Amino acid sequence: MGTFQYTSIPVDENQIRILRLLPAAHSSEPISIEIFKAPLDNLPEFIALSYQWGNPELRTKIMVRNQDLSVTVSLETALKYMRRPDVSELIWIDQICINQGDEAEKNAQLLLMEKIYALSTQTVGWLGEGTSQLMKAMRYLREIGVRTLEIGLKDVTASDFQAILADESDLASGIVVLDDATRAMRDGVHRLIIEQGDFFVFKPHDGLVQLCRLQYFKRGWIHQEVAIPKKLMLKCGDISLDSDTFAAGMNFYLIFILVSFDRIDWSFQPQQSQFLRDNLVHRLMEWVSGLSQSVWRSLQAWIPWMLRLLSNLLYSLSPSREQKRPPTGVPPRVFEVMNMVMPRGARITDNVMQVLVLRTWYHSVEGRRRLTMAQLLHKYRATEFTKQVDRVHGVLGLATDLEKLGFKPNMSRSLEDTYTDITKRIIQKSVSDAEKMGGINFMSLVSFPKSITELPSWVPDFSRLKEISTLSEATTTLTTPFDASSGIKHPISIKARILLCCGIPVDEITHIGRMWEADHEGEKKLAGGLKPLTDMKIFCHTSRSIVSEDPFSSHPFRDKPQKLAEAEWRVPILDHESVSNTSYSQRATKLSLKGYQELSYMVSWSSQERVYSGNPPVPLTPAEEECLSQVAPPDKILAEMRLKRDKFGKCGLSVERNNYDIHLDMFRLMRPFLTRKGFVGLGPPAMEPGDLVCVLYGASFPFVLRPHGNGAERKYSLVGESYCHGIMDGEALQMGIQNQEFLLT
Repeated sequence: MGTFQYTSIPVDENQIRILRLLPAAHSSEPISIEIFKAPLDNLPEFIALSYQWGNPELRTKIMVRNQDLSVTVSLETALKYMRRPDVSELIWIDQICINQGDEAEKNAQLLLMEKIYALSTQTVGWLGEGTSQLMKAMRYLREIGVRTLEIGLKDVTASDFQAILADESDLASGIVVLDDATRAMRDGVHRLIIEQGDFFVFKPHDGLVQLCRLQYFKRGWIHQEVAIPKKLMLKCGDISLDSDTFAAGMNFYLIFILVSFDRIDWSFQPQQSQFLRDNLVHRLMEWVSGLSQSVWRSLQAWIPWMLRLLSNLLYSLSPSREQKRPPTGVPPRVFEVMNMVMPRGARITDNVMQVLVLRTWYHSVEGRRRLTMAQLLHKYRATEFTKQVDRVHGVLGLATDLEKLGFKPNMSRSLEDTYTDITKRIIQKSVSDAEKMGGINFMSLVSFPKSITELPSWVPDFSRLKEISTLSEATTTLTTPFDASSGIKHPISIKARILLCCGIPVDEITHIGRMWEADHEGEKKLAGGLKPLTDMKIFCHTSRSIVSEDPFSSHPFRDKPQKLAEAEWRVPILDHESVSNTSYSQRATKLSLKGYQELSYMVSWSSQERVYSGNPPVPLTPAEEECLSQVAPPDKILAEMRLKRDKFGKCGLSVERNNYDIHLDMFRLMRPFLTRKGFVGLGPPAMEPGDLVCVLYGASFPFVLRPHGNGAERKYSLVGESYCHGIMDGEALQMGIQNQEFLLT
C-alpha cells in the first residue's frame, strides 16, 4: 500500500478527472474510490459536489485502489452520506479531482469550472450532517416548498410580493389591483399562513435560523457552484431538496415572517406602531423578493431604508445593538424577528437568498448579461474566501466577459500582480458603465488604507472591500443617474503600472470637514453627525461668499445663488430621495429640505448631554409663539418645553426625516470639503488640502487626485471618488477649463 500519485492519471486542458464512489453495505466501512479521466466533449453522467472544505488541518485518509489519499474530514463525511449501498456513483470533487499540489494544473482546471458544473447531471450542495432542529427545518421546507411551488412562489416578482402583503382595505379601495392568477397566488399563500398557526410558537423557526446561518452559504466559491448547474440538489444529512422547492419554501418562510411582523402587538412601543405598519412591510417586500430584474435595481435603495427603520426602533428599545436578550417588555420571539431583519440579522437570511437569486440571474438572459467581472467583484466583495486571491478566482466561472478581458488565473502569481492585472483589464477592456462598474468607474472601489501597500493607487485592494460602499451603489435607483463626464470617453493606456487618462482638473481642495463620529460601540448614531453637518453648513456659507465676490467665477451656479444655498441639504444625501411606494429615487425636492431641518433638530438635541432636561432646539411658528404669549409667566417655560418636545418627538417619526436619514449612509463614511473656487462636496476620508477634484472622461463621479512633483514630471495618486455639487451632470465640461492628461501611479 502506498500513496496515490496524480501523475498516474495526467490530464490536459481539455480533460478532467472523475471519481467513482464505490458502494458499501455499512456506513462504518472506509471510503473507497476509483479515479479516471475523461474528455470534456465526451463526459459520462456525473454529479458535481459543492461543499465546505472545513478545517484543512483536520484530515483523514480514503482509499484509491488500495492507495492512500488525504482529504479533509468534512469531505469524508459528505462522501459517506452520498455513498450508496448497492451501486457506485460518478462524482467530480475539486479536492480530489484536481491535484492541489500542482499550480499549473490548478490554473488550467480553474478555467474549466463553469463547464464542469454546467455539464454535470446535477450538483449536490452538501450542507452537513445537521442538528435535529436543522433536519426539521429541511423537512419543513420540503413539505411547504412543494405546496408553494404549486401556487407559483418560486419565480415571484416585486409586484407579486406587494399583492401578497397588501391589506384587504387596499384591495377593496382599488389601491392594489390583482388579476385572477395573482389573486389565486395571494389566497393560496394566506391559506398556508393560517395553517402554520402562530409564528411565535412556530416550531421550525429555530432550525430555519440555523439553516440561514450555515457557513456553507457564506463561502465565496458557493456562488458559482450553486448558480451554474442546470439541476441543483441541497442535501443535509439524509434529506435532499431540489433548489426550486428550497427557494419556494424560503420565499414562503420570509413572507411568513413579514406577515407575522406586521401582526405584532406593538403596545410595548406604541409610538412606532403606525409608522412601521405603513412603511416597513413594503420595504421588506422589495428586499425579500429578489427574483426579478427590477428588484436587482432596487436592492441598494430598499435595504438601507428598511434596516435604518428597524435600527431606529431597536436602538430606541435598547442601548446596545449587540444585546442578546430582549429589552424589558419586548416578547422574546418579537425580538428574534426584529433581529432576523436587523443589519446583523438581515445578513443571516441574505446569505441564502443571495445565492438563490444569483442562480436565477445566471439562468436568465437579462440577468446573466449583468454578470460582468467588474460587477461580480463589486457585488460579492463581502463574501468569505480562505485565500484572498480567490476573491478574483472564485467568480471567474460566472463572468460573461472573461474571454473579452483575456484574464488567465495564475496560482504562482503574487496577490499584488493578480489584483493589478484584473483591474488593468477591466479598466481598459470593459465598457465604462456605472451600472456595471466597468471601465474607469471600476476605480471607485479604491479606498485607503490598503493592506497591500505595493499596489498602484488606482488598483482596489480586494482584501479590504468588505465594508466599502460606492457612490454608484448608493444612487443606483436614480431615475436620472449622475454623469459627471457627460458620456465623453477617452482611451486609457497603462504601462509599467502607470495609468494614463484624460479629464478636467476642476479645482483644488482647500478645507476638509470632520468625519461622522462613532460612539463607544462603533455605531454612527445621530449625535455623531453634529460636527460634519456643522462643517457642511460653514462650507456652504463660505462657498456663496467665494462665488459672489469673484467677478470672474466659472462656477456653474454663479448666477444661481439659490442653487449654491441648497448644497447644505442636497450634498449630504447625494441630491437624491426615495419616490414613495416605488423602487426608484429622484433628485432631492423640498421634502428632503423638510427632512434635513427635522434631522438637524434631532442631531443638535441628541448631541447634548441633557437628554431629559432643557429645551430641544426646535423653532416655533408665529402661531405657536402667539399661543405661548397667552400663558402666564410661571407656566410659560414649562409650556414651551412641552410644546418643543412634542414637536421634537414628531421629528423622530417623520417620514421626511427618516427618508433623509437613510440617504445619509455615504455622508457617514465620507468627509465634507470646500475648494478654492467655492465647490462643496463629499470626498474620501484620506483626502488632504491640496488634492484636486477632477472629472475623468468616462467616469460617472468626480475623483480626488493627489499631485506629486512639478511640471512635466508631475504624477498623481488616486485618493478616491467624490460627490461635488454643481458638476455632477457634465457642467465641468462647460467651465472653460482645458482638459489634461493625468499619470496615475
